[in-house]
Amino acid sequence: MRIPIIYKVIHQKFQERADEQLIKIIEARYIISVCFRVKRKLVGRILTDMKHWNLIKFHNGKFVRVLGNSL
Repeated sequence: MRIPIIYKVIHQKFQERADEQLIKIIEARYIISVCFRVKRKLVGRILTDMKHWNLIKFHNGKFVRVLGNSL
């Protein structure tokens, strides 16, 4: 299966902003909402979909780990 373009763009934005591949969940939500101007429900859905595509992994309940080798 191919990863949709939206998720690739968000993944690139996460990689640009990540320190040691970790981003706070609040910052990740902010990046998505600024890039695509979507509502809160859709932001959560996008993060969940990215987890299922193995682009990110939730870490400690407060951080998102960006998986670099997945694209």
